[in-house]
Amino acid sequence: MNFLIVMPYIIAPGKLRKPEYMIPLGVMCISSSLKAAGFNIFTLNLNHYTEPYSELKKRITENNIDIILTGGLSVNFSILRHTFDHAKAANPNIITICGGGIISGDPQAAMQAFNDLDFGIIGEGEITVCELAHALETSGNINNIPGIIFKNDKEYIQTQPREEIKNIDELPFPDYAGFEYKKYIDQYCSSNFEELHVDIPTLQSIFTQDISIKKGVIAGSRSCPFSCTFCFHTSGQKYRQHSLDYIFKELDFLIEKYGINLVFFQDELFASSAQRVKDFCTRIKPYNIPWRVNLRANNITEDLIKTMKESGCIHVIFGIENINDSILEGMNKRITREQIENGLSLVKKYKLGKATGNLLFGDIYETEETIQNSIDWWREKWQIEISLLMIQVYPGSYIYKYALKNNLITDPVQFLLDGCPHINISKLSSAKIYDLKNTITYLTRYEKRATVYPELLDYNKQTNKANFEWTCKICKRKYISHEHDLYKVKKVSCQDCIIDYIPVIPRVLATNIEQNIIQYIKETNHNLGLWGINLFAYYLLKESNLTQLDNLFLIDDDKQLDGIEIFNKKISPSSMMQELNIDTLIVTGTNHIDKFKIKAQNVLNRKINFKIIHDFADEFKSINILSQ
Repeated sequence: MNFLIVMPYIIAPGKLRKPEYMIPLGVMCISSSLKAAGFNIFTLNLNHYTEPYSELKKRITENNIDIILTGGLSVNFSILRHTFDHAKAANPNIITICGGGIISGDPQAAMQAFNDLDFGIIGEGEITVCELAHALETSGNINNIPGIIFKNDKEYIQTQPREEIKNIDELPFPDYAGFEYKKYIDQYCSSNFEELHVDIPTLQSIFTQDISIKKGVIAGSRSCPFSCTFCFHTSGQKYRQHSLDYIFKELDFLIEKYGINLVFFQDELFASSAQRVKDFCTRIKPYNIPWRVNLRANNITEDLIKTMKESGCIHVIFGIENINDSILEGMNKRITREQIENGLSLVKKYKLGKATGNLLFGDIYETEETIQNSIDWWREKWQIEISLLMIQVYPGSYIYKYALKNNLITDPVQFLLDGCPHINISKLSSAKIYDLKNTITYLTRYEKRATVYPELLDYNKQTNKANFEWTCKICKRKYISHEHDLYKVKKVSCQDCIIDYIPVIPRVLATNIEQNIIQYIKETNHNLGLWGINLFAYYLLKESNLTQLDNLFLIDDDKQLDGIEIFNKKISPSSMMQELNIDTLIVTGTNHIDKFKIKAQNVLNRKINFKIIHDFADEFKSINILSQ
């Protein structure tokens, strides 16, 4: 039989910037195991094709595919079903197999949601999929294969659980070649120094300006020894680690074959003991290659941080999740606020690179007081990149089971069909949670704590590039940045403090824009729509009195921003432009201007004046001169 293993299409469509995605290693591990077992395997990475599903149908037809396999997480349901639908359209008799967290989290609900999926693989799939493939080729008894679920007439049969793989070193490396890893590295994980060093200042001591930085991904372990309430371990409950020999053999392969010179470890938890981290540091130090890992803050010591920095660690992702001890205890985090702050302070003290993490809001034990505590702490830690997120209920997790038990999720199948929407598991009212979501969106999008106000040295209106001086808030060192596009979010870095800053609009330009827009309104009596309420627009509004103009309206089609107010001015979608009687649109971005024009004309069904924000950036002058 001919098998096609598909990497699902997970690049988010419609991105204005260069598309990126973190390649899932699980699908690649399934492929390598099947190939090692001698099955006839074809592979396809849908992310590398402009017409991915046309390519899928073509491959199925050309290669006479009998069985298609793919997998992913619960939030990938619509993507995975779309993949299977196209596969069935190409070959109605094709056998469909799905694995990953979407099946393991709630096997019965997932199979019902897919409806016509033939087989689901529960837990780790390498051994299971080989046994299933053999049974399908030989018409064997599938009932005796542990770790699968399938439909038998009108009911779903779930076999006994598969025992977790004890020695994961016995598994082959992921099938890098089969999923065009070279193309992945070159096109989606490759940056020049100019693009990347501002995000990771410590790279400046490792790389020269003209080198191409290529990020590789490795998994050094499986699962996690902890059981946080919001988490579900798709690869099983027992924490297992590859030997360092295995990890470095894989690293050597990726360096030699694909030229990676920056490695990210994709593990849920890189190590549970300080000694393993130290042993790893000893072995990776001669490589002179920067690396990133996920660790728990309570495992961090001064000695460990110093060792990590000396061996090339540039980024530690901490599982923070909350800073209220009552919630941390309720989440079963087995960590305290004091330990979190100690870990973060040690990274800062030794200038390792950067530490990042998440704050989750809306937990079972959330209160208005704990929300405010978290926001206040986040503002206080302005030098650290900490994302603010609503807690997400995923099938298989404790809070998923809690939501089912308390009728917060009444239909698990529909929950999957709806894309795992946010569920209020807290005791707070729906209105409070709605306000909390808006607050988090506002803070995340606009209240960037690490900002600097640049002093403009010169500005080229034709290129929108500027040279400016700025000062680090910590050490007060002054820097001059050259050829910086003021209308795009591009960070600058203090190399001494290892802090990234976002330069906001220089006050002189904000004043020019404000005066010219006011003059434009005065001379035309137009209603203006400011389209694209990005970070540049936010600080323009903050540094001016434009929000006080009655005939200036804020427009943005990001659904998360709909209804949010910026300095008492509400953001509206473009569909409201007709009602607002917009005469002139001012676009804040510089990308895809033609698409904005077409959309605006379709909404308004009439001609409209169209300008770009930097049209107003010259020194104050009358509109007649400005229009020229």
